[in-house]
Amino acid sequence: MDARVVRMSAVLAALTGAVAAGGCGPSNGSGSAPPSCLQVQPCGGDVVGTWSFLGACRTPAVLQNFNDNLQASCPGASITALDIDISGTVTYNADLTYAANVTETIRATEIFPLSCLGFASCADVVSSNTESTVSCTGTTTCTCRVAGAPPMIETGTYTTAGTALTMAGPTSTSTDAYCVQNNQLHIISVDATSAALNGDFVAQKQ
Repeated sequence: MDARVVRMSAVLAALTGAVAAGGCGPSNGSGSAPPSCLQVQPCGGDVVGTWSFLGACRTPAVLQNFNDNLQASCPGASITALDIDISGTVTYNADLTYAANVTETIRATEIFPLSCLGFASCADVVSSNTESTVSCTGTTTCTCRVAGAPPMIETGTYTTAGTALTMAGPTSTSTDAYCVQNNQLHIISVDATSAALNGDFVAQKQ
């Protein structure tokens, strides 16, 4: 999985990677959203300091987009539930370096025809997964429930420009919208076409 999990786009990339590797995918959670989640527009601001993540939220469009992409490569597959959460801290230093120590929690329910996965049985799907807890039922089509909470610890450099926050880690560089407001940091996923807010990681300044 991509270690850049402090952004919604990276979380979805991580899930996509798990699917491509033969793992099952996603479960919709019932946890409450953090304060002001998806209620703040990108505004930029000063990120210097240590931030404790309060959680994350997403719009239904995230699940729909993920399903559209999934079904394009595997007709009959679907993700019926997806819950993403995050905890831990990220520190942005004045010298433009950062240090992140976060835990991403993903719960998901996914339906896959075995013909797309290349496995002989749903049991084979379970035994092939080593990065998360997976349970699958079915014969020719697997209904899989996945739960994972991988810790992500990394350091790197960052820059800000307007409302964009770019983080260059050990293996990748990613840019996301952000806003610092009322001692909270929002790292925001924005739809490239409609400019709608799709997801939000919310952190409180320590």
